[in-house]
Amino acid sequence: MHAIDHVLPLDPITVYRWAKTLVKVGWILIVIGVAGEGVFEVYLTRADGILSTFDNILLTEARKEASDAVLGAATANIQVAEARQRTAELEREAAGLREQTEAERLARVKIEAAVAFRSLDDNQKRDIGTALAHFGSIAGASMWFVNGSTESELFADDIAEALRSAHIHTTTVGGIMEMAEGGGHWDEPIKPSNTGVEIASTSNPVAHDLADVLLKELTSRGFDATRRPDQKSERNPPGLVIWVTVLARPKGPQGEFKLQAEREAKAKNSTTSK
Repeated sequence: MHAIDHVLPLDPITVYRWAKTLVKVGWILIVIGVAGEGVFEVYLTRADGILSTFDNILLTEARKEASDAVLGAATANIQVAEARQRTAELEREAAGLREQTEAERLARVKIEAAVAFRSLDDNQKRDIGTALAHFGSIAGASMWFVNGSTESELFADDIAEALRSAHIHTTTVGGIMEMAEGGGHWDEPIKPSNTGVEIASTSNPVAHDLADVLLKELTSRGFDATRRPDQKSERNPPGLVIWVTVLARPKGPQGEFKLQAEREAKAKNSTTSK
């Protein structure tokens, strides 16, 4: 037999039943679709709510962290400002201590300058000897100090050593007793005591020059010294003799202290005049 050439038509009742069934299935699918969409919307809404809540939590945390950061920065700025203020206070205190220390040092220097013994160091003795070298072996110096003054005796020793370094003949240092003249009179003017170094010479021109050069060497180093009138020679070698008498120490600074005070006064006057 040959295959069936065509399909037999369905029974109308069967067609109706199939159509009805399909319609039911369609409605069921629609209902399921609508229900699924509703459920999906519910879950979507919940998901959106969860995400929104999570975002809010993150935003809150971020804001809190930002606030903490701002607060931390403000605290750090305050701490830095306090540290700078404390540093400035410490610097002012240190400056004050330095000024106080310097003031105390200057006070000690002034006290030392006012009471320090007059003296010549080895370099000064050598330099004075060099300046007087051309008087060596031809001139002599009679050396004296005010009896009872250790300071005057020691300074006279230094001057004698400086003279001997120039090969100038000197006596050993001897003490003299200096008495105030015209004492015991009521209400008469009080005469100041003789101080410093007195240098006298014979009338010999070479002795004159020796006395003048020694005077210059002492005064240029800050020591008070004066030139006395000529005296007659007492011992050999006759004529070429000077007398050096170291009297009481003058008030105020002597030596390098005096030179320093003079330089400071000169600088101050120069600044004031400008």
